[in-house]
Amino acid sequence: MTHEFVAKVRWGCVALIAVGIACLPFLSNGIFFPEGQFIADLILSLLLAATAGSAALVPRVRTWLFEGEALRYGDLAMALLVLLYAVSLFYPADTALAVPGVFDYVGMLFVFFALRLAALRKIFGPGMALGFALASLPVNVIGLANGWGQLRYPYATELNPSGQIQIASVFQYHNAFGAFAASVAIGLIVWSAKSSKAFVWRIAALAVAGLNVTGLLASGSRGALAIWVLVMILAALGMRDDECLAKHARNRFIGGAYVAVSGGVIGDIFVHHAISHHAPVDGWVGMVLAVVLPLALGCVWWALRDRLAAFPPSRSLGLLLAVGILAGAVGGLLKHHAIAQKLASYQVHQLSVSQRFIFWRDGLRILARNPITGNGYGAWQAMYMRVQSYTYYTTQSHSFAIDTLLNVGSIGLLALVALVVPMFHQMIWPRVKGVRMNAVDWALVAAGWMAFCHSLMDWDMAFLYLLMLFFAGAGVAAAMTKPLSVRVPRGRTLASGVVGAAAIATAVECSLGLMALYDAKIAGSTAPSLAVSWYLKAYAYAPYNEIDLANAATALLESGNTPPNRVTAAAWLEKAEQQAPYSPTLAANYASLAYQLGNYQDAYEQAQIAEQNAPYWPANMSLALSAGVVDALHEASINPTAAKSVLIRVVQLYGEAKEIQAHLASLPSYLPPEVPYQLNEFSVVSVAAAYDLLGQNQEAIALAQGAVSSPDRHTREVAQIIVLAASHQNRELAQFVKEHPDVQSSYELFMGAKRALSVQ
Repeated sequence: MTHEFVAKVRWGCVALIAVGIACLPFLSNGIFFPEGQFIADLILSLLLAATAGSAALVPRVRTWLFEGEALRYGDLAMALLVLLYAVSLFYPADTALAVPGVFDYVGMLFVFFALRLAALRKIFGPGMALGFALASLPVNVIGLANGWGQLRYPYATELNPSGQIQIASVFQYHNAFGAFAASVAIGLIVWSAKSSKAFVWRIAALAVAGLNVTGLLASGSRGALAIWVLVMILAALGMRDDECLAKHARNRFIGGAYVAVSGGVIGDIFVHHAISHHAPVDGWVGMVLAVVLPLALGCVWWALRDRLAAFPPSRSLGLLLAVGILAGAVGGLLKHHAIAQKLASYQVHQLSVSQRFIFWRDGLRILARNPITGNGYGAWQAMYMRVQSYTYYTTQSHSFAIDTLLNVGSIGLLALVALVVPMFHQMIWPRVKGVRMNAVDWALVAAGWMAFCHSLMDWDMAFLYLLMLFFAGAGVAAAMTKPLSVRVPRGRTLASGVVGAAAIATAVECSLGLMALYDAKIAGSTAPSLAVSWYLKAYAYAPYNEIDLANAATALLESGNTPPNRVTAAAWLEKAEQQAPYSPTLAANYASLAYQLGNYQDAYEQAQIAEQNAPYWPANMSLALSAGVVDALHEASINPTAAKSVLIRVVQLYGEAKEIQAHLASLPSYLPPEVPYQLNEFSVVSVAAAYDLLGQNQEAIALAQGAVSSPDRHTREVAQIIVLAASHQNRELAQFVKEHPDVQSSYELFMGAKRALSVQ
């Protein structure tokens, strides 16, 4: 086999990897939705299974992969992180979230070690770097064009609270798009500074970086922009020459940054005008300028290369800094209004900023459930309503570090830190001697480092594409750390076998997950009578997904709300609730079913669970109040003591509701509750009944009188009964019930409970 043939095969693999990476962000919107995640995880787990299995079974492959390699801290950290996610399946906050999360991290094992092992990095490094750069072109074009209404793509734009368009592109979230554009931009600028390739390739990289800078500015992500500027400054400080790569890297980095930013800023001016004035021509001109201007500046740079080379590096650095200061001053004078407006938008009391601190503080309350090894993937989404300090709705904690802490505990966070520290070290204070990183390696570390920095304050890593970018950079950085002296006989064979088996199992489960999604999709578009079997089939393929079982229960009741169906549906909901014990929705649905079945005690218990899992959502509190009183009314004749205890608890719950209302009323104006905390009128009437049954007549009258004019007839009539009963107007009460026979059963139940409790 000739070297030429091997080289052709290698570059063919690089091209194939680049195409795959370039196409991947268009799979299910940045690989955010379940179907896209399953497909991506399936591909990665198959690659991992093939690689690890070959290493375990074929000595030649094992030698090729591990020759010259030694164990490093990063290897242990990555293995520990994946192991913690796998172990958390024994105590997850929600199995429907935890199991696919494990699939994601098993897939990330391949991404990490494809860049960690030198043999694979020679292929996957250039392929992935080229793929991310190529992907940024259509990602930016689609996002920007959607801003002025062309190239329609789902979720490609957002509106901020003031009505301005924000670019989200394939990531459906403008901050994630901004983080991606910023990561690719810094990666390309670093590559251009470190590369010894021909000048034309380095300038082409800066041209693509210019388009990404335009995307970053147009995204409207203030956080991504601020973090990118900070990371660029730190990267410039850490940029050093070494014997392996081109000289004067810092000067080349700063010069390349100027070139890319010039194109990006000019492009953004036109793109911003196109979006605000619906002028497509201006937008396309802006995108062209974002690419062409860096090319033109690069040509000037190339023409002056001999004269520039005559300057000493220190003098060149001084001139570059002077040019940057001068350009910044001129730009500041010309755009001082826009700059002042942008700076004024960075406010601590702004909703999107202040909420993040609240999310992180509330998240620490979730950690208390299991602070050492966490609560499984998706812990925040499963439990945030239970711990939130006021009414907000977000399925993301807005921090990768917080998510890791909640998912896999303090041990998992330490493993993440062990992966991040080498990236920080290489970018900010690199070891020059002994480092054997090429320009592509530096670019991947820089891009992954930028993605991580922004993810500390946002939910970028919920997109599998950005998670891959981070672990690619982490793998490269881990390869540059000092090896450990630990030697385990046959450890590589055993580890490869275990990883291969885990990857095969993951691939099988991902395939079943895809089949389950397909069946659930069919169920959602068919009649309820047919949907039941489809949902049950989906649950059989993915028995960790309690949502399919809960949907089957709903469809069963929609097909026929008969007593047998209600019993079956209640059993299914009970099983689903065991898999998602912190779900307020499942508990509330179970409570309603139990009520229909006449199991009033179960209905009250489930309603309390729903309230405990989401105390700041008034519907759950209303359900608990009404269910408690109904349970007490039916229990009073059998066990007055137990009924009285329930009524006392109802009054306590109502007191808690008033405290919640007072707390929400005291919130500052920049933290408005997403749902006003207002109990439904029937639940208030139920509390009034509880007060009367406990002998607190004045409180009962005060509450019930507020509902006597309710638009709901039943609520209005029951409120009138309580007012008359609490006022001891027995004659008027009898007359009222005679005139309103539809409340006869409620009246008899209430009066029977009142007599039973008065005898106690």
